[in-house]
Amino acid sequence: MEEPWSFACGCSLKDVIPDYLPGSPHTNQEELEQLWSCHLRKTPKMARRRIAPFFYNRALELGRLETAGNGELLVLTGPPNSGKSALLSEFKERMQAEQKGFPILIDMRAGKFNTAASFSRELKAKSAVPLISRVVSEGLKAAVGVEIPEEVEKETGQALKEAVQHVEAASPDNMTILLERLEALFSTVKASFTGFTHGVAAAFPTLIIDEANRLYEWSASREEQENLATLQEWLVMITKQKKLANVVLASSEDSFRIWMGNRVGRERFTVAVVGDLGDEESFEFFMRGLTSPWEYYCPSVKDYVFPQALWEEIHGYVGGRMLLLDRVAAKLSPHLACLMVKGADMKERSREAEAEMKQTWNSYMVSLHSALYNEMLLGCRPHSVSAKWKRPALGGSTDAALAETKPLWTKEEYLQLLGMITAGSGVVSEAEVLAAGVSEQALKSLIMHNFAHYRDIGEWGGTDLAWYKGGFPVVMAMSMPYFHAMKDVLARHGHGL
Repeated sequence: MEEPWSFACGCSLKDVIPDYLPGSPHTNQEELEQLWSCHLRKTPKMARRRIAPFFYNRALELGRLETAGNGELLVLTGPPNSGKSALLSEFKERMQAEQKGFPILIDMRAGKFNTAASFSRELKAKSAVPLISRVVSEGLKAAVGVEIPEEVEKETGQALKEAVQHVEAASPDNMTILLERLEALFSTVKASFTGFTHGVAAAFPTLIIDEANRLYEWSASREEQENLATLQEWLVMITKQKKLANVVLASSEDSFRIWMGNRVGRERFTVAVVGDLGDEESFEFFMRGLTSPWEYYCPSVKDYVFPQALWEEIHGYVGGRMLLLDRVAAKLSPHLACLMVKGADMKERSREAEAEMKQTWNSYMVSLHSALYNEMLLGCRPHSVSAKWKRPALGGSTDAALAETKPLWTKEEYLQLLGMITAGSGVVSEAEVLAAGVSEQALKSLIMHNFAHYRDIGEWGGTDLAWYKGGFPVVMAMSMPYFHAMKDVLARHGHGL
């Protein structure tokens, strides 16, 4: 059996387990491996880290989500792996735990939702029906936290039951009927609960659609486009017009906000941005990821002083992108094992651990940089880049929609953009890019194919660009590692610019 972790400094399971796991010293390697596997399964903090990155901070973003007004239509944007999904999941869990509302979370990564019928089935399955059914069975008092006259509770409960039954009877093959019945359900919820909470939306439905850009994948057929228009008009109606629910549409695709604006009107939704962590937040997040697997049996590991020079190298390359920081921390954390051995020369062990961590970091950085360099290099060959979507839903005929998803830039325009992004702070305004000779068509196409990140000012969030004093919207690299890959591509292929 292969050890789950390879320890640094020549440190073995035999060195660590007897001191930090219950039981007598073990000499049999198979026993040690089984005990270590058991440790990984049973240690709460270890188990949580191995399932998903822990939730960190985002107090500003959570606060704004929790205090959203009645009838808010929010488009939540930001670069990939910046923590949008984790934020929405935490928001949903807090709403449920604190009984502040009825969250409905649809993760469009979880299946194929490229037709109106498949999306409708998910919407029906994940709608407020299960939650409201629970409230109906437990009673309204538990939901709103106030005393309700018995006759009022009985009457309201009956109305909710009927609304739930109507939704359950709706066929997902008829989106119009399903949406009408969900609207009636939300209306019943609003009438039933907000009156008992003095207008506060303690039980306000909130529909959350993560990876909402998958709506692009709906067929360009007339029927599917009519269903898509019906869905988008319904989202506006239940939020801005009738104030029956809040809706959050999250996407890492920079073109999604533009697409929504073209479809429903920019004035009908609020834009918010989840960006990267700041410098201090990045280090705190990284250190939690590094030490948390060991805290259960060795609480003092939280006091470990990470080498400053190594941190500066790591942060200088990955920046404040949460997923990348978490991955690096997970790769370096096993090297702390050698510090857990009792009786060891801690000064010497620390030097060896630092050397091992630096080697691991260098290997990861080289591998990541190579992959991203090749990805960025592909932009120099637009004819080799595939169309963005196989089943476009951008409006008009199929041919016209397909044409919009194909690469529409030249190698010269691509290298010009890379030169502008890497020449200074890494952020350049859209106006400057267009003035430099990159066509609007080329810029939009590069953004659509994720060769550049597009950022506009949001009503809230996006504090990672608070330092920037230039004009918005801006164009930048998808992440700091992509920025370094851009510089490398430009250095090798940008001669003559």
